[in-house]
Amino acid sequence: MFLESNTDAVILDVLMPEMDGYEVCARIRDISDVPIIMLFALRNETEIVQGLDAGADDYGTKPFNLSELIARVSAQLRRVQRYNEKWQRVHIDTNGLPIDLDARMFTRCRTAIRLSVIEFRLLSYLAANRGRIAPHNDLITHQWATDGARLGPYVKIYVRRLRQKVENDPAAPILIVSRHGSGYVFANKIPLTS
Repeated sequence: MFLESNTDAVILDVLMPEMDGYEVCARIRDISDVPIIMLFALRNETEIVQGLDAGADDYGTKPFNLSELIARVSAQLRRVQRYNEKWQRVHIDTNGLPIDLDARMFTRCRTAIRLSVIEFRLLSYLAANRGRIAPHNDLITHQWATDGARLGPYVKIYVRRLRQKVENDPAAPILIVSRHGSGYVFANKIPLTS
């Protein structure tokens, strides 16, 4: 159904027959930046982290209040719209790692790499502030605005996922470097080796 329709947002239950919600989420994320909200039976930290790692942008627990779910979907749609309006027709060249903000992709070693909306917002913010520490609170506010208090603890998950896509060795990052207790620094000079 997703492949055959023009989808604005996805509400995805974890418990489904045949294929679980994590796998569906990861498959959708491979081909689309559409906002994904995952539903969980209980508030289980491990499941929530797994859902965010799979590419979800937000989550809810069952039973859920319908007006809250509608508000979450609306918030995701507004966020995407604001992001699209803000970053249209912009290109950043970070000395060897071109970032095309209009297409939401970057090129590493002549390979175009697609990112989720949140990963791309994070990369764009870090690149725009390269060489300077981007404090945790600034990243959280930039990513989630009023939802920062709830979703902020997951910023490390998104940084880890982003490193897996942009770093040669995610276990020893040189592009997105942690500054313990402060935040992250995007490298001023980008190594051009693969």
